[in-house]
Amino acid sequence: MIEPWVYPIAGGVGALSMFGIKKFQERKEAKANMLPTNGQELCSDELSLPSAQSEGRLTLVVVGTGGLGMAKRTIDEFGKSGRLADIGCLIAIDFDERERNKFLTYIMQNYPMLIRRTVYNEETSIPGGFQGRVWDEVMDKDLKLYWAPQVMDCLSKGASLIRATENRVYSEPVVYQHNYEPAAIVIYASPGSHAPITDICGQFLKSQFPLANIYVVTFVSENTFQKRQFPEVMRHYQESNFAKIFFIGDMVKAGMFFDHSVAAFLSAIWVAPLIADRPDSPWNILSSLNPKGMNGVVVSRVWLRNLPVKMTAGRKRFFCFDEAAVNACIDGLREIENESLKTIDLATPKDETARYVSISLPLKPYFLIRVKDKVEEMERSRNYFQEDPDRHLIWAPTMEYISSSTEQVKMTVVKMETAIQGIDGIPHQVAGMLPPGDAGME
Repeated sequence: MIEPWVYPIAGGVGALSMFGIKKFQERKEAKANMLPTNGQELCSDELSLPSAQSEGRLTLVVVGTGGLGMAKRTIDEFGKSGRLADIGCLIAIDFDERERNKFLTYIMQNYPMLIRRTVYNEETSIPGGFQGRVWDEVMDKDLKLYWAPQVMDCLSKGASLIRATENRVYSEPVVYQHNYEPAAIVIYASPGSHAPITDICGQFLKSQFPLANIYVVTFVSENTFQKRQFPEVMRHYQESNFAKIFFIGDMVKAGMFFDHSVAAFLSAIWVAPLIADRPDSPWNILSSLNPKGMNGVVVSRVWLRNLPVKMTAGRKRFFCFDEAAVNACIDGLREIENESLKTIDLATPKDETARYVSISLPLKPYFLIRVKDKVEEMERSRNYFQEDPDRHLIWAPTMEYISSSTEQVKMTVVKMETAIQGIDGIPHQVAGMLPPGDAGME
């Protein structure tokens, strides 16, 4: 017969044994998932970063089908950098109903928190879009009756939403604020028939928010007809004088590399202040690219490399070796100075403007800082920073979707610099892109 006092002792011994086994398994698993001393941990899940004063202070305006594609890639990059909360308002205007609905569906499925901060032209009397019409045809009073009221209604709703988003992007109920100035407004502009709407958007937003800087992202299309019209479109924008900077790329030369360069750079400057030892606000960086006057033209260069993905023995953590990350950064900083990497062949840089080089690495912030310190120490010994005092580095973490079957992840280096001739250099550049014998561009 077992004495009653034996049961609690046996239970205690059993519990301690289970506790010991559990701790042993935890230590074994932790050991199996330890990084090697020369390993830098990759970021395969959402970045955990502190909240920032930039929340809600960025407005994105998307015009036309070309604009939808560019904005989608920027939103993707902001999502990977954990900075979706910085987008306080998204205004989408496209009279191609199918393309607009496809874009809104993408946002709703992938970024549901952003759809509530989105306004768009809900109805259209021209569901097929403008079908290649030129500027004067779109602005004709007979056609304008069909689209102008919807554009102005969408912009008015957008302006109201902008005034309600300062640090309240997730708050309910929405409290409307008066005299709120967004820190930056970025317009993604299709260079085709929607270009006049970009002009109207820019003028309206400048009148509503006169102290906010507006930046336009657009491109020289591979379409010869649109290419021929591009200098005239830029002249209209210049006359309206609403944009601080135009980010312009050549789709024939660069293709989607231009979209990626702008998306990666904007995402980098918004996330970098949260980890940098000398943070600079993203809107100050943008303004420094063209500190004097309006209508500057910024040219991007972009360089990419795949980093090999390694996995710990326990298959729980992903990393790359220190040497691979550091060498990739050194190579990128050297190669990005190559003129052939420009997304459009315009002469740079303009005097008295800053140059920015962003390095986006899919590393967790602590490991990114380790790589940054090593690379900057090496570059300092080579007088990299003395060569061009107006050239600044921006280090930014990002996230990549990684699984046990992933072999490589992408890192991106982007350089932004201002074109010497600005908009005045566009006609000559576009003339060289046209078929032989095409006149009227000089």
